[in-house]
Amino acid sequence: MFVVLFIVMALAVAEPGWAFPGQTAAELIQALGPSANGYVAPPAPSAEAVRAGSAQLSSVYWPQASYDPLRTGSALTGILVATFDYRGPDLITRLQKSPPEVGWPDLVSRSEVFLSFVPPAGFKALLAALQATWVVQSKTHKGAGDGYDLYALVSKDGALAAELSYSEKGEVPPPPDPSGKKPPTLNFWSRVTLAP
Repeated sequence: MFVVLFIVMALAVAEPGWAFPGQTAAELIQALGPSANGYVAPPAPSAEAVRAGSAQLSSVYWPQASYDPLRTGSALTGILVATFDYRGPDLITRLQKSPPEVGWPDLVSRSEVFLSFVPPAGFKALLAALQATWVVQSKTHKGAGDGYDLYALVSKDGALAAELSYSEKGEVPPPPDPSGKKPPTLNFWSRVTLAP
């Protein structure tokens, strides 16, 4: 059991979700329900930002998601934080209308961070299961004493890159949040992005 020291929200999501970087926000919302940010619709970016490729919606989160962050076949319970790019078809034209037209299908997942508490047996099972679709490129031990292990992975099809960190006896520092907010420190996190 773990305590989420994050933004206190009333939303609890029970259904497992299977969206992944490269899929749309609409698909992720269909899998997990509305995010805890309270968005009714995505904020409309400027047409200029979309044209420049810099329009993003970051820190869209689900605080109690049942989720399989590395697609190993077993869902974990934790916090999912996604960052989306605005990349819908004809989006620039639709943004120039009054009012601007933008919807969740126009947002494509760029990265996903998942934070959780995983017991040692659960982490060993996860490491064994991810061998089917991921290649572990490196494992680095960090910190003094028990510390924590940081893994770098790439999917076998080359489409995705991932990092994951785990500490059996302590806590691991969370990955950086693009918004500057500090997420809770738990004993496991993963970050999956589209491969460069």
